[in-house]
Amino acid sequence: MTSPQKKFTNPNLSTISRPKNPQIVQLPPKLPPKPQPELFRNSRSNIHFQHFNQKQFRKRPEQKSFKNFNKPIRKEIVMPEKPPVDYEKNPHLLLNNDEQEDRSFWFAKLMENNPEIRNLHERVYPIERAFTFTKTYDLGFNDLFEKITDDDIYQIILQHLSCLGFRKTKETLEKEANIKFEDKHFKESYLLSILRKSVKEIDKVFDIALEEREVAIPRTSNVESDLQNEQENQRKEKTKIIDENADRSQELIQYLVDLGYEDEEEDIEDDIPIWKEPPNSDQNILFMEGPKKEIKAATLNKLVEKLTSEQSDGVKTDTFLMTFPSFTTPKRLFYKLVQRFHVPRAKSLNEEEYLQMKKTIQLKVVNVITKWVEKYFSNFNSQLVQEIKDFIDETLENEDRKLAEKLRAVITKKIGGIGSKKIVYEPPNIPDPIVPKNIFSPTLSIFDVDEEEIARQMTLIDFQLYTKIEPTELLNQSWNKSKYKHKAPNVLAFIQRFNDVSLWVATSVVRQDSLKSRMGVIVKFIKIAYHCKTLHNFNTTMGIYAGLNSTPIYRLKTTWESIKERRIVDMYLEIEEEMSAKSSYKNYRDSLKKVNPPCIPYLGIHLTDLTFIEEGNPDYIGKLIHFAKKKLIYEAIVEIQQYQQKGYDLQPVYQIQQLLLNLKMISEQELYAKSLEIEPRNFVIPSGPSQHND
Repeated sequence: MTSPQKKFTNPNLSTISRPKNPQIVQLPPKLPPKPQPELFRNSRSNIHFQHFNQKQFRKRPEQKSFKNFNKPIRKEIVMPEKPPVDYEKNPHLLLNNDEQEDRSFWFAKLMENNPEIRNLHERVYPIERAFTFTKTYDLGFNDLFEKITDDDIYQIILQHLSCLGFRKTKETLEKEANIKFEDKHFKESYLLSILRKSVKEIDKVFDIALEEREVAIPRTSNVESDLQNEQENQRKEKTKIIDENADRSQELIQYLVDLGYEDEEEDIEDDIPIWKEPPNSDQNILFMEGPKKEIKAATLNKLVEKLTSEQSDGVKTDTFLMTFPSFTTPKRLFYKLVQRFHVPRAKSLNEEEYLQMKKTIQLKVVNVITKWVEKYFSNFNSQLVQEIKDFIDETLENEDRKLAEKLRAVITKKIGGIGSKKIVYEPPNIPDPIVPKNIFSPTLSIFDVDEEEIARQMTLIDFQLYTKIEPTELLNQSWNKSKYKHKAPNVLAFIQRFNDVSLWVATSVVRQDSLKSRMGVIVKFIKIAYHCKTLHNFNTTMGIYAGLNSTPIYRLKTTWESIKERRIVDMYLEIEEEMSAKSSYKNYRDSLKKVNPPCIPYLGIHLTDLTFIEEGNPDYIGKLIHFAKKKLIYEAIVEIQQYQQKGYDLQPVYQIQQLLLNLKMISEQELYAKSLEIEPRNFVIPSGPSQHND
């Protein structure tokens, strides 16, 4: 006997009947999970693929229409049945069938064969990059776990809960762990500080440490006759990779030193406390000849002593603070200043004289630290910032509360990003941009834009790069040494921009098929360079001039001789004369001295000056720091920096700047090959409109 249908009543609905025997679809047996490669087993993408492989679909049972329902029911749309698929004619459709293709290793193969995609994936999911890093390098976890106890971890968690105001949770954890946390009214969670610092600093470590994965060793040739050459190429490539890895190791170590994770070996072994430094002698200080008694060389103790004396005997604060990273570390300098702050009692002084001397020296020390923080905050890592805070709270607060508040306020502003480099503008003098009619066209070309406006936009781009250059980037030839290149990112970016502009100019010329179009491109760039010169943008002027003077363009005799317009020839002659290398760029240097800001100097000349100073003078005279050399370096850096304060009163045009930021270039080899196609070797090397003679 069949059981009656079950019914239920709802005040809003009539009686609804459930079907007696709903249609049930038999599911196939569940497939076992497919093996995952070890490295990517826990990645999100492979979890998705694994889940997708195990998905099984069931057909829904047919639903009977509800009777007496108080709302109209939509009619179901009946889709036409798809014709059966002929897999013999369409074998690619088999990929949609899980049983026909094993997808479990697709992600691993994709990452292995496409390092660019892998790198992008790791940047989107930093945890993946961390996994790769830990599998590549031994990070010494055992040593770390021995140093960090459970109590340390509990204290960090309790401090975090205290900062967030979770007092009940904190008290509960204290009872369970039997640990008492002393609340010192911290303003910020130490746990969050560690995480922020890690996220900020670890990316550069990954870039340096994992970069070697991108270097590929060429495969051995199968052709027997080429086997020896191929093996030799492999040997050279491996040697190159070893050298590159050594450079990266040096760069990584130096970066960790700068962050405070590694200790840097000092060149000067003697580390005598500053108040135990012997009196002036040839062993610790040398003076220049002359009445001013300027310091030629000295120990670090003597330099700090003179820096914080009442008259700053021969040591200017700006010179010292700008150049000290070339002979000591910020950490060591801070320790020396703290030593100097603690003035011992001299037997020869009475109480009043001692207190006066102590007050003077302590004021000078605090003024030096304050100026150091204000002007060169990039010298400070988070560890050193914390040590300065401790010095303020534990020492300076007890000696002079006003000085403590002043220094604390400066530190707080710098941490918050306040008081950064300020650039002065004069908005009322901004000229209207010269915008082409097709400014919004997707086919907008640089040849549609007026030369003066191109010069303006290039100047704005260059000035933005120029103002980012910090004095510390110009010390120790950091831009030229693999160990220190991470210290000069803005200098390297500025150099790269100059090289890109030069290569772009040359590329634009050789890509033209006709003589007339090549001549037109050269004329356009001469006009752009001339407008850049008028704007005192000497860096871009020189970049364009270098492109026009490069060998592939210089040798195009027919093209140069086709330029007949006297005005264009005079423009080129004027540029050539101003940027001439004669007498160590005398004309350019004279123009730079007379120019009124805003201005962008040609960085290449000033980097050459710094190189000559660095290589032509020793860093030490005996064991004494060659401070006279530091003065020369300071003057050269000031000459580069002096124009960073006054900005250009120009209006940026986004569309034009995008064209100028995405320059199309070809390699130097391709340039020369194209140049030979245009004018073969039987052409005589040209004199150009200016005779091209230096």
